[in-house]
Amino acid sequence: MENNENLDLDMNQSPEMEVEETILRVPYDAASESCNTLEASVPIGFASEQTYFNNKLKSIHNVAEYVKTKLQYPSIEKLCEAFAKEQIDGIATALYNWETTGKAIIISDQTGLGKGRMIAGLIRYSILTLKKFPVFFTESSNLFSDIYRDLYDIGLEANIPIAIKTKPTILDRDVITE
Repeated sequence: MENNENLDLDMNQSPEMEVEETILRVPYDAASESCNTLEASVPIGFASEQTYFNNKLKSIHNVAEYVKTKLQYPSIEKLCEAFAKEQIDGIATALYNWETTGKAIIISDQTGLGKGRMIAGLIRYSILTLKKFPVFFTESSNLFSDIYRDLYDIGLEANIPIAIKTKPTILDRDVITE
C-alpha cells in the first residue's frame, strides 16, 4: 500500500487523464432520400454492410417510391406523414428480401426507432397488397395497443381486431380449466 499522506485531495479539481476515444456508433446513412430522419446511428461493425446494402437497394429502386407503391400510399407526402426515412428503409429491406428470396428479416433496431411502426407498415402491405391477413404475436400484452395505435397512425383502416386479455386456458386431456 502506498503512503498517500502527501496527496492534496481537492475535490473541485479533477485529475487530468488521457482518454482514448473509441467510436462505437456512426450516423446511419439512409437509402431513402425522402421524409424526416430520426437521426439514427448504427454500430460501427455494421456500418459498411448497411451502407453496401442501402446502395444496392438505391441502385434498384427509388426507395421511398418503392415503399409508397407497395404500401399503397397516394403520395410520398402521405408516406412521410406515416414513416421516417429509417423506417422506410427497414420496410424496403423487408419487402425486397421477401420479394427476392421469399424470406423474412429480423427488425432489431435500437429503442425508439419505430420497430412497431415498421411492423405496422408490413401488416399494411400484407393486407392491402398481398390480400392476406397477418397474425401478430407478442409476449407483452401492451404491445397489442401499441401496434393498433401504429396501424391507426399510418392510416390503415381495415377493422383491425383487438385481442382481449384473458386468463390463460390450460388443456388437461378432455377437461378445459381456467
